[in-house]
Amino acid sequence: MSKRPDWYRRLEAQPFKKNKLTHEKIRLIELKLTNKSSTFGRFAPLMGITVAGVLLVGIFALNLDKTWSFISNWNSVQRSSLTQSTPQNQEQLPEVGQNEAVNYPPRNKVFENQDQLPVDEKVKAEFIQKMAYSYQNINTLSGKALTNINSVSSTVEFDIREGKNPASYEVVTQPDGTINEYINDNHYMLEQTNGKEDRVTKVGPRNPEMEPRTSFVSTASDGNPSYYLPVDPAWSRNGQDIVSPLRNLGFMVVDLNLWSFKGEDILLGRKAKLIEGKLPSYQRQKGSSVSYKIWVDDETGMLFKKQFYDKNGNIVETFEVTSIEINPILDNSIFEIPDEKLKEIDQTGKHMMTTSPHMMTGDFPVPDSINEKWEEAKSNRQQTTTIPFNDDWYIIPKEGYLVNYIKVNGHTGTIVMSPTTKGLVPAVAKNYKLNEMKIEYEK
Repeated sequence: MSKRPDWYRRLEAQPFKKNKLTHEKIRLIELKLTNKSSTFGRFAPLMGITVAGVLLVGIFALNLDKTWSFISNWNSVQRSSLTQSTPQNQEQLPEVGQNEAVNYPPRNKVFENQDQLPVDEKVKAEFIQKMAYSYQNINTLSGKALTNINSVSSTVEFDIREGKNPASYEVVTQPDGTINEYINDNHYMLEQTNGKEDRVTKVGPRNPEMEPRTSFVSTASDGNPSYYLPVDPAWSRNGQDIVSPLRNLGFMVVDLNLWSFKGEDILLGRKAKLIEGKLPSYQRQKGSSVSYKIWVDDETGMLFKKQFYDKNGNIVETFEVTSIEINPILDNSIFEIPDEKLKEIDQTGKHMMTTSPHMMTGDFPVPDSINEKWEEAKSNRQQTTTIPFNDDWYIIPKEGYLVNYIKVNGHTGTIVMSPTTKGLVPAVAKNYKLNEMKIEYEK
């Protein structure tokens, strides 16, 4: 026997029994109620649909323009999401404008006594800081540039992504038609010449939230200045002249009286400051250039153009951005190095690249256990300091030198140092399993 519904049990209870309600009458009541419920169940949905339809037609008639606008906007959003979506089998990186904000640390001041400087020098120091950290003012960058050094011209096409996932892509075309391609995905650098002769090197991943804490400039024991400046997190080659221009213009911090603002100009449709200056004496003695002009974007601090002159006023070196797009939406796939490309070079793929000996220079993380020795070595550069850690060798070069390459003979290595005017360029020799590291200086 099927289970009685709850309302049936309530019919059998008091006070119905007092009215002598029989089981037969109860069954008749149950039958009538069932028939009514069935009839309502058949017609209720139809009535609901009819009422809803009438209401929708009325609303549509009264708000036709708004309704059509909604449909158009929805289609537009759908098309936009499709065209900007990342292709399959690619790393799902955040789109520009949706990147998680980078928590940059406070910018280092150019000089320890910067707050006590005269007004004009303080303005210069603050402008230098903007140049040093100009990459913090953009998300992405795309464009072209021309370089000319000793009458040899090259064109550069660049795409740079800053923020949480820094990366860079450059194509350099030489005068003879040779095409050099550079891809940096913040883990590996791929270099190609005319699509061949691939070379992949491991680079130290950059964390934009971990900027160097070293002051911009200091004076060595021989009286020559030494400067350590922020590097473009995207590891761009020629592009760093744009987004991290002070890296190659560090001499501007040596003496603020050697350069001055010469008004404003319009380059690439943007307002730029024109700066003219003389190179420090130690650089004039070693090189052919004695003076320079640079054009710096007033808003971001990016370099748009630079010219170096010899003592006769002839241009010996130029760099000029010919087109630029700030914060465009870039195709993330251009920054990817295919696994197939790695395997073509070495069948062991990324694992071999990670564990093979390689050099890193510039800004990279230093283990906490050697950080005290590292900072001490940077403040005392009468000699080159090497600090071994596991299979790595951390190197602070002697004043006026940088690491050129390392020679290995059995379990003994020799760091070959070359003269430089770039200031302090730290280095680390990764995965060099050596018992001893010697130093050799080139003249």
